Amino acid sequence: MTTNLKALTTQETLRGLLVAASVFVIGFVYGLGYVYRVPDPGFSYDPRWHIVSFSSNCVEYNVATETTACNSGRDTLYVGDQILAIYGLDPGVRLEYADYNTNLTATPFNDFDTGDVVKLDIRRKGEVLTIFWSMPVRSNRSQLQRLNTIWVFLPFWLAGTAVLLFLRPKDNRWRLLILQNYVTGLWLAIGTVSFSQIFGSTFLLIGLSWLMMPIYLHLHCLIPIPFTLKGRWWIPAFYLFAGVMALLNIAGVFPLSTYYLALLVGIGGSLALLLLRALRSTLPAERAMLNLMLMGIAVSLLPGILLSMLPGLLLDNYSPPVTVTFLATLSIPMLSFFYTYALYKHRLGNQEIRANRALTSYSFFILYATLFILVFVLAGQRIQLDPNVYTLAIFTSTIYMAAAFAARPSFERFMNRLVYGTTYDPEHIVQQFANEIPRALSPTYLSSLLVNQVMPSLLIRQSALYWLIDEKAQRVYAEQSPTTPSTMEKEDIARFQPYLGIFLTDDRIAGQNNLPDGFGWVRLAIPIELDGRAVGIWLFGRRDPDDFYPQRDIGLLITLGSQVGIALESTRLFGIEQQRADELERINFELHRAIRVKNDMLRNISHELRTPLTAISGYTDLLVDGVAGELSPDQKELLSIVADRAQDLRRMINDLITYQQDRAQEIEMGVVNIVDIARTALQTTRTLTENPNYATLYPHTFVFDCNDNQLHVRANIAQLNQVFSNLLSNAVKFSPEGGAITVTLRAGVHQFEFENQEAAAPLFMGDPLPKEIVELPAIFVSIQDEGIGISAHELENIWLDFYQVDGSATRRFGGTGLGLALVRDVIHAHGGAIWADSQLGVETIITFVIPQAETPSV
Repeated sequence: MTTNLKALTTQETLRGLLVAASVFVIGFVYGLGYVYRVPDPGFSYDPRWHIVSFSSNCVEYNVATETTACNSGRDTLYVGDQILAIYGLDPGVRLEYADYNTNLTATPFNDFDTGDVVKLDIRRKGEVLTIFWSMPVRSNRSQLQRLNTIWVFLPFWLAGTAVLLFLRPKDNRWRLLILQNYVTGLWLAIGTVSFSQIFGSTFLLIGLSWLMMPIYLHLHCLIPIPFTLKGRWWIPAFYLFAGVMALLNIAGVFPLSTYYLALLVGIGGSLALLLLRALRSTLPAERAMLNLMLMGIAVSLLPGILLSMLPGLLLDNYSPPVTVTFLATLSIPMLSFFYTYALYKHRLGNQEIRANRALTSYSFFILYATLFILVFVLAGQRIQLDPNVYTLAIFTSTIYMAAAFAARPSFERFMNRLVYGTTYDPEHIVQQFANEIPRALSPTYLSSLLVNQVMPSLLIRQSALYWLIDEKAQRVYAEQSPTTPSTMEKEDIARFQPYLGIFLTDDRIAGQNNLPDGFGWVRLAIPIELDGRAVGIWLFGRRDPDDFYPQRDIGLLITLGSQVGIALESTRLFGIEQQRADELERINFELHRAIRVKNDMLRNISHELRTPLTAISGYTDLLVDGVAGELSPDQKELLSIVADRAQDLRRMINDLITYQQDRAQEIEMGVVNIVDIARTALQTTRTLTENPNYATLYPHTFVFDCNDNQLHVRANIAQLNQVFSNLLSNAVKFSPEGGAITVTLRAGVHQFEFENQEAAAPLFMGDPLPKEIVELPAIFVSIQDEGIGISAHELENIWLDFYQVDGSATRRFGGTGLGLALVRDVIHAHGGAIWADSQLGVETIITFVIPQAETPSV
């Protein structure tokens, strides 16, 4: 089956090449025949044998009589003279105008060669004259002008051949467009030489003129969108009618000029159909194609009309220069180019943007050159002096060349509007979208940005965006696509893989069933990638005016897809961070609630304990003082124990209250002398240990080591007193066998860590601010005891709230476990640092350092 299809395709290609070659040979033969077979008398004449211009170098212009003439060496001919008869070389042989219209094979001047003298009967201003005209030498200018026949035919042949070999589908529009190009090209090539009637050119011209009528009308009934009439009999009947009329016209039943009627009906009727459908069309796609075809007609005909007819109406004895003929010749093929592009731009693939740019540039050149030559011709004909003409030419050329740079972008925007219905600047859209990406931190905002701003600027009415999450594609948005599911499986996404970045035409969609259900509306699928990783897919459907996505727009959407990938990734990261922030907020709320419960509990416990404790302490003191009678020594000892334990309990309650207050209140600081605070605290501790009720079996010795009595810090006196009190109390408590307790103060320098408030915010919410190391003058304070010590693995835990090294119910030393935690918080609040060094069973050294303040002036 595959072999048969390939063989059939090869046969069709060979048949197409044969048709194209046949048409090319016919056009080329008549083109070369015009150059080498048609006699050149040195002037051109119209179908009624009126002389319109001279091709030789004998042209003279009489300013007084405003006439153009040429003297060939014998007699003179003038533009406007009408040839009545041409005498042959043989006596009695002559060709009259009447015979020329009936004998369609007679060629004027056929028997004459260069240098021969031709006898002519002419009519000049109503007077019949006989003159003798010398056949000139063929000039290069004349040869080049006649070569225009080939250049006019060739673009139509190329367009028809391109459609024949490369464009599909092979429907009636395809066949008629090929016929239109080939027939129009042949009509131009043969029509150019038909005045000479060589090779039966007049017969072919008449036949082609009548054939163009049904082809043109039939084609314009099918393009851009076919409309049908009741009954299909009229199509073959119309072609049969044209064939019969062509035969009757050739046979002389009708006047020779009757074929002009066929041209008028074919071309005029086609133009009327285009205009009527353009005015009545409500479909954007049809209107865009109609605009393109009408633009093609205008560009192809405007140069000839403006440069040949308009100056002729405004100027007397106007003879179009060679540049006018050359430009008109270049412009005629634009008709074929515009028609082919309008009908098949959807199928050009990657070549569409190149075809558009070529068409735009060519059109701009034709129209720009037309206006330039028109201004030059109108002004130049008014100034007869050559210096003035040259000056005008240079001045006009300079102005037009300067204006071209400003005019061409505007014309390109006009052509883009005509072709695509848009005038956007791709770089502007990409830049505008890129500026909005930092704000697109949620799928809702991203969807709004795409649907309300990006898509309308590209005239896209139907689209959907899917976001790849956990092996599934989640729909971000869907605009005017109700059948689009909310999710896609990974297998469904894979089915788009062969069509990524490719415009899906109607026949391609009809010929495939590989798209997932609900996605038949898709015309273009764009992958969304980030760092080479697929993160989504972007789907596009209906688009004004004709649902077409040219290659330049596909490239733009791929670029925008990369930006969308960044936005989706930003959305994902922001969503993760938002969840983390919500979780931190929840944890923070729970923490504050726990702290509030704890504070309430501490406050209630403190209040409930202090009330009975006050009574216990008061009655114990009364008993010890003998208010209730004299006590024995044993009774006094027992009551002393009760009083000591009440005092310990009071101290623990005070720690709880201090802990609660320090966490809840802001502290007020001032410059204080830390030496005085340390000395006072040490003296208070010594006094307490000397109290008989507090005295231990093994006495302590206290050492104060400070070499400078003026060491100032910025601190809160009450809190600093609490630090020394807690540290000294622990030193005494955990030195049950006595020993030395030493307080040392020294001035020095320390590297403090502070949070850098001016640094960039952390990447993730909740992360700490970066630290800044600052070396400052500092006061070092250490409190050393010779007690039981702390094991190495417990040193890091002693600063935790409510922590006891011995946490058992039978622990040897009491306390709340808040003393060191309070000390840590106070030192940190003062911008300082604290640490501990210890050897189990030998000693413990608690050291803290806080920034030194300047000594206040007295």
